[in-house]
Amino acid sequence: MKSYFLPLFYLLLFSLIACESDFQVTSEWKETTIVYAILNQNDDRHYVRVQKAFLDEETSAIELAQISDSLYHQYPIEVKFEILNEQGDLAYTIPLELVNADTLAIMKEEGDFGTTPYLLYSTNAQLESNREIRLVVDGTKQGRVSAVTSLINDFEIFKPAPSSIDFPTKINLNTSYSLTWNNPNNAALFDLFVRVFYSEDINSTITNKTLDWPIFNSIVPSDGFSNMYDIIDDSFQGFLFNNLEENLFAERQIDSLQFHFFVGTDAIRQYNEALVAQQSTVTSGGSTPNPYSNVENGLGLFASRFDEVVEYVLLTNQTADSLVCHPLTQNLSFKPITQNLVCP
Repeated sequence: MKSYFLPLFYLLLFSLIACESDFQVTSEWKETTIVYAILNQNDDRHYVRVQKAFLDEETSAIELAQISDSLYHQYPIEVKFEILNEQGDLAYTIPLELVNADTLAIMKEEGDFGTTPYLLYSTNAQLESNREIRLVVDGTKQGRVSAVTSLINDFEIFKPAPSSIDFPTKINLNTSYSLTWNNPNNAALFDLFVRVFYSEDINSTITNKTLDWPIFNSIVPSDGFSNMYDIIDDSFQGFLFNNLEENLFAERQIDSLQFHFFVGTDAIRQYNEALVAQQSTVTSGGSTPNPYSNVENGLGLFASRFDEVVEYVLLTNQTADSLVCHPLTQNLSFKPITQNLVCP
């Protein structure tokens, strides 16, 4: 008879676990520390989740998951960041304080796990670029738990060009539009979405609204200095068609666009690949692969990400007018820029 425990790491990050017919949800008690943190030096405050895998020979792991006390270490532990120098030696230490996220504007996803209290370790210390950071958890029953990640450098976006409210960049989305940016250090995957700011005028009452337009997700950077991605023809019009309802009483206008670029380290890429493999085996009924973990003497994910935003990007008049005439958007009540516009 095989015996399994349910690591919190899987369920915390929304993984799925395939269980064979001889799966049992109780066995001998074993404690394993689980840590989860993705650092971004742009953030004002950094959070680390430290919990434990749980197993009890008398109680189902699913039942235990609903008891918050069983998720946390019931004895003092010390959680800290060790900032390393270029030689990999300790430069200085940042202690993390235990906080109850119930009192903060942080919400836990709904699920089987208890939510009160919702405990995290936190610091508002400024993290330096070009640094390696070691996360250390001392005082656990299995000894020191640790993991290392490198922070990601700032990177430059070439297209759309840097923009400001006084000197906005204008782009034409009637044809294919090429995005270009450079590769920062430690870049292993990129995400991008565009926040679309638009307004609706109904009976002279103007309401400002937003839509988030996903462009790409988890693409691997190309070799060399820079990357390129083409937004193909009609993509923008198709997005609006799928996300706006017809309203004969409204007059709509695209106000501006924000391009949100995100980059992640290789640990995030490997975790995503492991998650896809786990979900695939659940569907196929095969043997579930081990989870990805870069935590020494424990389980979990410790990684870094970085983000850059290009704001105040405007549509060219040609693109704005096309929304009035395009087959996908002609019934969405967009206001033309050109007076007395006549659609072909």
